Amino acid sequence: MLHEVNAYIMEPVREKKDFAGAPKKIEDLRKFDEFLRSEESGNIDNFYSPEYWENNYKRLVSSISEILSFFTEKDNPWCEHFEHDAKTVLTKIKGYLREIIEKVPNSEDFNISFDLLKKSWPRISIVLEDVLLRSISEKEIDNNFQKGVDLDTVTAVLGYFKDIEFSTLLDEDLVNSGTFIADDKKSPEIAELVRQHNENQARVYGENENGRYPYKGISEKRMSFPSSQDFERLKINIAGRKIKGNTALVSNFVLNALRNSLKCAIEAKNIHLKIFVENNNLVIKIEDNGKGMLDENLDPSSPKFIFKKGSSSTGSSGHGLTHFNERLKSVGGGLEIFSKRKDDPKNEMEVNPFVYYNNFGQEDLAYSFISGQNARKFVRGSNIQGHGTEIKIYLPLVA
Repeated sequence: MLHEVNAYIMEPVREKKDFAGAPKKIEDLRKFDEFLRSEESGNIDNFYSPEYWENNYKRLVSSISEILSFFTEKDNPWCEHFEHDAKTVLTKIKGYLREIIEKVPNSEDFNISFDLLKKSWPRISIVLEDVLLRSISEKEIDNNFQKGVDLDTVTAVLGYFKDIEFSTLLDEDLVNSGTFIADDKKSPEIAELVRQHNENQARVYGENENGRYPYKGISEKRMSFPSSQDFERLKINIAGRKIKGNTALVSNFVLNALRNSLKCAIEAKNIHLKIFVENNNLVIKIEDNGKGMLDENLDPSSPKFIFKKGSSSTGSSGHGLTHFNERLKSVGGGLEIFSKRKDDPKNEMEVNPFVYYNNFGQEDLAYSFISGQNARKFVRGSNIQGHGTEIKIYLPLVA
């Protein structure tokens, strides 16, 4: 059966509302980022003086603590939409902030916690900003926050994911399989992250009937990232042009898509992330060889929700993409998806194994969604052979 639907911009799920002074909180996040960068640059002679910390650092920490409290309080109905981010990412920063604020600046204990905070800050900050932006509107990004995408931040975020977050998931898998126990003395940071992650995963997901965690078997998967040379070539190709979009919006989606492609339920063995310039666009491509998008996550009959409503920005499942594509479109970006479903051995007459979606470059601003054999023709440029999903984000390059 073939479905072809032109679905126009969906109605907002909630009216635009300023939750907990979100715009001001985003401003404070960016000031805190500048604060951390100022220490690295060495331009502030009195950076560690009590007066400087009292007047600068503590006020920003207080603001960030308010953000964390708002998005993690149990009785806040809004927070259920960010349960994953709140329990797997935001909890990490609480310990760092508490340790730093209680230590004497530039002491040994302080420096250890401060270094951990600086290393993880790009990852944490994009989650915080994206959550705040979504609290303002799930339909669009306000003009005040369409400042473009900072490639250096994207590089730092992906570096943290590859070197710390992905490694933690690998260690967690080995710990749960009983074949490895993290050595606190050799790798205290990884050991602590493994412990925190295990606790968070148990609270968020629990264990299913087989006693498995969402990332069971991740140590058998292979993930490829752009190299440092790839990013250097990107900078040359971009040649001073501005990347339209919002750094937090794009980075957080990419990380969530990667994490979801890594989950055992997706059944992917290989996940690839590529970033390149194509036709005056920066293109970010996430590709896996998983089982593809299933009918349970698609809604081709709806004129408003191409993908079924979801709060997170996920990868292969398609769940949650409805909100992301609206917000990406509002900053001039585009989304293209091709998915080839894994054959069902119980149903050799499967007639709807392909999904194609595009919301970019159409004059009427409509979204096109095609499922069925007719979507096969849109496989152009895809490396998908047996089965899997390819998600491409297009971000225009402007002078």
